[in-house]
Amino acid sequence: MKYLQNPGAKLYQVVGYDEVTQEDEIKTALAEGWTEVSWIPTINNADLLSLCKAQAKELLQATDWSEIPSVSNINNTPHLVNVADFLFYRQALRVLVINPVANPIWPILPIENWI
Repeated sequence: MKYLQNPGAKLYQVVGYDEVTQEDEIKTALAEGWTEVSWIPTINNADLLSLCKAQAKELLQATDWSEIPSVSNINNTPHLVNVADFLFYRQALRVLVINPVANPIWPILPIENWI
């Protein structure tokens, strides 16, 4: 088994590869800047909470556009029909920002419905 670490990961991303059957994956990862490590890092609870909060913030930022008043204004064409779905989604993310958990259940991003 060969372990490679992604240097661009927010926390720890170490993947184990079988050197016989996953030779191509190893070459690709190394070409992308991954480095070989001889250990598997352990993640403590504080790191998991921090990662949860950071991920929730990112997901919120990705849907900030849904909060613009003109997006939901029914007098505009097009406008977002399922605004309530986005409000519910974003509220669930805010809960994770305020009260992060080690093993979050992530809300599902609604599909935009424009009319």
